[in-house]
Amino acid sequence: MDSRLPALLDSIVPPRDHLAGAGGLGLAGAVVADAQGTSRDHDLAVVLAALPVGFENLPAPDSYACLQAVEDQYPKSFATVVNMVNTAYYTDSRVLQALEARTGYQASPPQPQGYVLEQFDEQMLQRVRQRAPMWRRP
Repeated sequence: MDSRLPALLDSIVPPRDHLAGAGGLGLAGAVVADAQGTSRDHDLAVVLAALPVGFENLPAPDSYACLQAVEDQYPKSFATVVNMVNTAYYTDSRVLQALEARTGYQASPPQPQGYVLEQFDEQMLQRVRQRAPMWRRP
């Protein structure tokens, strides 16, 4: 694995409060696995190839300047990588637990095991069901 990848992840989602950044949480493998075999794999390769050797050792202002240059040169690929990193980070159980502890809101996916939905009112469809078909029969 490219040694610049964890630094890239930490630059996109840096450490905050008592929670490590995306790279520090070890999510590089999840990002690579998510990209594998898809067009996202190409986007990740483009972004990594555009980073200088030693990116992982740059101070924050220099690494952010590098990322800005990469985003300017490869906006689509960069946006794809940012999306992958955010997805990996905000679906990680450690992050969800930290968010739940901090906010008090249950950190669960919206469906199928997430929020309880109100019972659907079938009466809402009555007018639509009474209409004649709006398509042509062959």
